[in-house]
Amino acid sequence: MANEVDIDPPQAGRVGRERFRESRSRKPTPYARRSRAEAKRVGRVLERHCDFPIPVEPVLVFVGVTELKAVVTQLDVRVYQERQVSALAPLSGVLTADQVEQVYSFARHRQAWNQA
Repeated sequence: MANEVDIDPPQAGRVGRERFRESRSRKPTPYARRSRAEAKRVGRVLERHCDFPIPVEPVLVFVGVTELKAVVTQLDVRVYQERQVSALAPLSGVLTADQVEQVYSFARHRQAWNQA
């Protein structure tokens, strides 16, 4: 599951432990906190319907942001600009092909998420 957020580029921003703050804005947005909560929710829903643990990691990808800084203490949410997404490619998977198919089979059905 992913949330899309529109930010009028070009902008700079900073991701703290819980929130993202645009350089032009005084009010921070709790993207990091929401990303962690959504990852937990997705993991719970998938594990409820599969017979094996499913690791889910929160990721934030900012598109069109010219400069992005993440605090050093931000360790549990991966933070990328769009041009850095390729850094995810070398990560190895932890599920077998059969497990991936089982997760996909369940996750693609809209009804699976209605009561999540």
